[in-house]
Amino acid sequence: REKRTMAKNKEEKTNVMRALEQKKIAYTAHSYPHEEGVAVDGVTVAKSMGFDPAQVFKTLVARGASGQYYVFDVPVAESLDLKKAAKAVGEKSIEMVHVSEINALTGYIRGGCSPVGMRKHYTTTYDASALAQDTMIVSAGKIGFQVELEPQAHRATAIARTRSSAVIFFIFLISSLKLNYHITLKINIYSFELFRVYIYIRILSTVVFAQVHES
Repeated sequence: REKRTMAKNKEEKTNVMRALEQKKIAYTAHSYPHEEGVAVDGVTVAKSMGFDPAQVFKTLVARGASGQYYVFDVPVAESLDLKKAAKAVGEKSIEMVHVSEINALTGYIRGGCSPVGMRKHYTTTYDASALAQDTMIVSAGKIGFQVELEPQAHRATAIARTRSSAVIFFIFLISSLKLNYHITLKINIYSFELFRVYIYIRILSTVVFAQVHES
């Protein structure tokens, strides 16, 4: 399959594809037959596209005991192990959100929920089995469409997500300093290092690979 950063035509392009293109992340677009607006189970989606279900991932949203929301991606033929999932994100427990909450939390609907381009930024845990795959397939944000990309590419999406907030942090820190030139220069260099650490920590905290499916 040929990798590309453009869908075949405008009709096929979803917001997820646009987001990946904006971040210059290579992907391959796939589609599968479906009834308009009707979700198709993941195993059927995988088979209809000719892929091993272990390579196709579904995106799930859960709420931790703390009230924080988390995103989990597991192979379509597997189920999320709530105890393992809670441990992976440092929560005492988690529970799946009701399907009626998905759109408000992510901007997507059931059957078309993607870990890419969500309305808000959530810590996202990918099942560790993804690392055994050359590429993994997730929803393209719309029923009937999927995108195939390298597992580590999801870290690149995290870099893009955190960059804007990190830049704001950096600018605020610099603008708040009203010192003489030499002191400010030294602090600017120090601040830049803080900026780099901030980016690194945010990436590690927002994209996780862990075994979270039931075994």
